[in-house]
Amino acid sequence: MSDDSIDGRESILLGVGVGGQIRSTFLACPWCNDTWTHIDVVDVLSASGSSFEITASGEDETSRTTARALPNARSGGRRHSVVLHIDCEMCPGGEISFLQHKGQTQVELSPVPDHE
Repeated sequence: MSDDSIDGRESILLGVGVGGQIRSTFLACPWCNDTWTHIDVVDVLSASGSSFEITASGEDETSRTTARALPNARSGGRRHSVVLHIDCEMCPGGEISFLQHKGQTQVELSPVPDHE
């Protein structure tokens, strides 16, 4: 496999360099491998339950961002977590969660229920 290809679901990043190289890359949908993905909603969850949802919408000069508290949100785990809501143009998409746990970052993939 070359350094800029993907084999099945080995990686959700297309075009990742090797040997410490940093290059521009695309996020591939973890469920269909298509690169027509959008992240318009991000949740930031704390261990204590104080959590926020940040939403971005629009393009260019009409773009805007909003933030709102999430009442009764799920816990961020032992520390905190960040959830990216993936909107894919080719499938229902889902969530990619990054959870802090004992010095490591755990990644969880959760498809939308229609996709399972």
